[in-house]
Amino acid sequence: MSKNQLTRRMSQLSPAMRAAVMKAAEVVGHETDILTHKRALAIVRSVPKAERGGLTQAAAVDFLLRTGKEIASIRLQRRRLRKLEASKDFKTRAAEAQEAGERRRLACRLAAPLEQRLKQAREEAVKNAAKRVMNWGAPAGTKWQIRLSTTDDVDYELTTWRDYTVYRGQFKGWAAKGDRHAITVRPDWKTRVTQAGCKSGLLKARMLLNVEPVSACTQGTWALYRAVYAQRGRGYQAHIKRGIFIRFGRYGSTDCRTELREGEDFTKAYKKLDSFVRGKVKKVATPSPSNRAQEDFMPEEDWEALSEIS
Repeated sequence: MSKNQLTRRMSQLSPAMRAAVMKAAEVVGHETDILTHKRALAIVRSVPKAERGGLTQAAAVDFLLRTGKEIASIRLQRRRLRKLEASKDFKTRAAEAQEAGERRRLACRLAAPLEQRLKQAREEAVKNAAKRVMNWGAPAGTKWQIRLSTTDDVDYELTTWRDYTVYRGQFKGWAAKGDRHAITVRPDWKTRVTQAGCKSGLLKARMLLNVEPVSACTQGTWALYRAVYAQRGRGYQAHIKRGIFIRFGRYGSTDCRTELREGEDFTKAYKKLDSFVRGKVKKVATPSPSNRAQEDFMPEEDWEALSEIS
């Protein structure tokens, strides 16, 4: 008999008969006591005939013996499971609790509409990138506001506020600081930074807010980008800067290396990059067992295109 069937059967009994069954189960589950036929008969005789539900004395005794053993078996199994749970390592229990929480969160995300899930995924990617660069987690809490803009007006605004209800010394003027992050990026921010070789949205401890391709090699071995990025300042401060960077390697390459050159005047920045890029090309184009396949690293027509930009 399963647990549900047993519960359904117990609900059909009278209160006096149900109490007799529970008393028999306690006797069965006792370590030193034994539920004999004589003991069960005594328990049945203590129940009035009108409360036995139409069972004869012999049938009531058999029912008491059988049901009492089943209840005691279920209780014993429950105690064993509790002992097994208590004997587990703390890390194992924590990992299981974390896995259960992840399953619940996944179920909540899958229950949401597709457009809402896409928006949440975009906001989560931007938030994770910001957490790796900026200071956050003030005592009064952290608030995140991710805005998706269809224009190139990207921004990162980091402000703080004071909360006088956090500490017990609020009557003395003890205030807790909280931080608020208002980030504005384009809806295709994740795609842009991934194509630029920065899958996490970071470039040398800077968070990329917007990336625009300027020029690229016909073979895909290098690409030049104009970027707007946010840099961590002192305390809870964020500085918005602009610059250009060049990426070596093909799109999707995991070993591509990115170099950043800052500057508002992009013409001067391109000229500064000229010697840097030529040094990289000369190093890679030198025949060796590891890079013979990249001797033709940058064609001359790509240099002409780069000079036209600068």
